[in-house]
Amino acid sequence: MPMFKNLSEKQNPYFGVLISYVSKGISFVLSFISIPLLLNNLELSQYSLWITLVSIVNWINLLDLGVGNGLKNTIAKYNHLRDKKECAYYITGTFQFFSLISGFLVILTLIFSKYIPVIKINIGYSFLLYLPIICFFPFTTFNAVLQGNLKNGLLSIISLVRALWIFFAVLLFKYTSSDKIIICAICYNIFNILYFIFILFSIKKIYLFSLSQIFNFKLFVFGLKIVRIGLEYFILQVTSLIQFSMGNYIIYNLFNNQVASFDLLNNKIYANLAIFFNAGIAVFWPQFTSAMASHDAEKLIKYRSQLLIMLIVYIFGLGISIPIITPFVGWWTQGKILVNIKDIIPFVLFNIVLSINYYEAVILNAAEKINIQILFSLMTSILFITLVSFSKYFLIKSYIIIPIINTLILIPSFFIYKIHADRIVNSFRSE
Repeated sequence: MPMFKNLSEKQNPYFGVLISYVSKGISFVLSFISIPLLLNNLELSQYSLWITLVSIVNWINLLDLGVGNGLKNTIAKYNHLRDKKECAYYITGTFQFFSLISGFLVILTLIFSKYIPVIKINIGYSFLLYLPIICFFPFTTFNAVLQGNLKNGLLSIISLVRALWIFFAVLLFKYTSSDKIIICAICYNIFNILYFIFILFSIKKIYLFSLSQIFNFKLFVFGLKIVRIGLEYFILQVTSLIQFSMGNYIIYNLFNNQVASFDLLNNKIYANLAIFFNAGIAVFWPQFTSAMASHDAEKLIKYRSQLLIMLIVYIFGLGISIPIITPFVGWWTQGKILVNIKDIIPFVLFNIVLSINYYEAVILNAAEKINIQILFSLMTSILFITLVSFSKYFLIKSYIIIPIINTLILIPSFFIYKIHADRIVNSFRSE
């Protein structure tokens, strides 16, 4: 309908961002409410299984080797060319590649299940929970397709429905005497089956894609093309993960438990706040890719300005959070960790600089200019580890030295990212 034209995500990225915000906000509340319900109704070993499941899902998502980002960019490009046949080939090749990974993970699960205590003790539950998740992994191909087709809003709605579905399953605990972990597993798997059937028919309608193509292994070469693109994104993810993991290791070894807890707690708080800005990044990324594919400098500049407004609002929100987080930390930790405003400011400054870096880097991601980011990620990782190792000699409070170091090493990368991002945008403007 014409009156809803401006609400389309293709016409107005803010619409996709709004849906994502609402979805993530409601999902967060449902997750928060579900924790005591799960603890009260599941045995400790079963609750451990459920938490492990969530962790495994996150790790499996990392095992896509960056292919999801590569496919998202490719779909956004070919959408502009309206080449549905070529899109279907890339979708099929990626699905075949993910199927190989899925098969490999199933074999690893069967081999190593007896060596992982939480799985070994509950072998039946484990297979009921984990094997379907691994088998569904190839279907995550379609998530990237939706993103590339500028349908992040739809993906957010589906995520919200999943959260509501799982919450409904948890509420059933009160009214059933059945094994509750099995209810969780069945509900989770039923949703995934219905979700992927819905997505499959949607993709089939948009593109010239059919299930019979999955067995055409000549199309695997298209999957390998996506893998080559995706590996750069994967290397960038891994270098960032290494920096984070090494940072935690060094903090635990150099500082006392209170300092380590304070640092990790603040990181957790601001990581949750960063989800909202990252949601905007996820929506605008394929918009940038599509504008570049169409050589539409006007749209590229327009989308960049819109994302800049989001960045300013987010930074303003971080500033407002300072007097709120201070009493919240004391309440949340039941007085075990007490902070003042001066302690919080370094963490806020770090997150501001980090978000500005993301704002510039998304242009590089959309243009598939990843090498410069990988180089700087490696350099900052080495510099971070070196500075933190010698931080005990700095005349600064130990619990704020980590965000200060992170902020200082990110500033040079901001200027480099900005120069390259401006160069990319200006190259389209001069055409």
